[in-house]
Amino acid sequence: MLQAIALGVHGVLAPTARTPDDEVAEAARSACARLRSGLELALLDDGDESALEFAVQRLDLHDLVPRRVWIGRLGSQARPPRPLAFRWLANRWGIRPVQCLYVAGCDPLADAARRAGWHVLPFHRLGMQDLHALADRLDAGARPWEI
Repeated sequence: MLQAIALGVHGVLAPTARTPDDEVAEAARSACARLRSGLELALLDDGDESALEFAVQRLDLHDLVPRRVWIGRLGSQARPPRPLAFRWLANRWGIRPVQCLYVAGCDPLADAARRAGWHVLPFHRLGMQDLHALADRLDAGARPWEI
């Protein structure tokens, strides 16, 4: 059973953060709020830390998603395709990797998540509005990585 979701910022939320449309930013916030309902939720990425923090600030996600894993802080041994960051996060949550889903914005992170035993849903198969559809599927008990 799914217990946790981590979102890639670089390819999932950052494009939204660069959009001046507050309606789109609100859609991202409400999607994150829905996804964290009953699940652990984190942001996990290997991008430039200042750009990642800009996206979090622009979308006003500090309180909504307080757990952020910036791979650069974990050191070079955590860089994709190594799965260390994903194993570390599952361990911090106290759950098995098979209970985790990574909504990936880029292939190297998706590969690292898979190597750690996580399920992966490539974001290029979704649009921002589809994060709400993902929440709907989870509410219905679906296995979203099989979309």
